[in-house]
Amino acid sequence: MPITMPGASKTLAQKEARELRYHALDARLELSADALITQIGHDNTGLTRDTSWNTTSEKVVTGAQTEYTTRGEETMSVDPFYCRKGDPVSLLLQHIDMAELEGDAIKRFYYEAKVDETGETIYAFKKLASVKPTSFGGEAAEADSIPFELALSGKKIPQDFDFATGEFTDVTVTP
Repeated sequence: MPITMPGASKTLAQKEARELRYHALDARLELSADALITQIGHDNTGLTRDTSWNTTSEKVVTGAQTEYTTRGEETMSVDPFYCRKGDPVSLLLQHIDMAELEGDAIKRFYYEAKVDETGETIYAFKKLASVKPTSFGGEAAEADSIPFELALSGKKIPQDFDFATGEFTDVTVTP
């Protein structure tokens, strides 16, 4: 039986047995509400996280130069993003824009999982992200276009991912 990516119309067999990534966002409007983990679009295998790297150099006691390279900010651009009526991510983006939210009020968890052609999870994690709509408007196929950017921060928090249901669960880590 072919496995269908949650919410998508193509099976993994139709994808030529390639690995798939599942992207989701906590799309609740109010931070006090229960999490509302919602897939970002459907079948977004092309979405990628971009990581910048910072390199600094300094002189050590001997006068030699030493370079240090550290991870910079991770970002993800979701462009285009077509807002369909009632879509939780669409409602969140509109709420952020209309209420002119900023700072901690635009932070939600971003979720990502990668699965192989059998539906077995390769990795799954969540990470804190600032959700920033980058423009508004432009109708296409009965939907508004509201591209947005995610600025990820903090460490990856391991997750279990059930490919059949699209559900993420916190992994219990024992010391």
